[in-house]
Amino acid sequence: MVDDRSKTRFEIISEEGKGKLYETAGFLIPVLSGSSWEMGYQYGALMEESMQNAYDVLVEYAYKSGYLNDEDVKLWAEGAVSTFSNRNQKFYEGLMESTGWSEVKIGILDQVIEY
Repeated sequence: MVDDRSKTRFEIISEEGKGKLYETAGFLIPVLSGSSWEMGYQYGALMEESMQNAYDVLVEYAYKSGYLNDEDVKLWAEGAVSTFSNRNQKFYEGLMESTGWSEVKIGILDQVIEY
């Protein structure tokens, strides 16, 4: 029996600091390294386009469909962020720095499935 995993190719498609973004079989795999802030920064720099695509499909669709409004977005995002550990707060800070996104925009993308 041949093990097909040995044929799997991981291609580095982007790098930011110590972080790398790999692609294999249509899947993106971010590999991050450093402090929580550095990893958040790397994630944002590597994944912003994919984050925006997910935001457009999930959050913008919910807005347009009337299932989501600004008040709910703020409530859900702030509720999640207010319970973060210091590590998660630093990750978000790095993410906000690299993407230019607000805490609320990142927070609702992070929470939209629970919403």
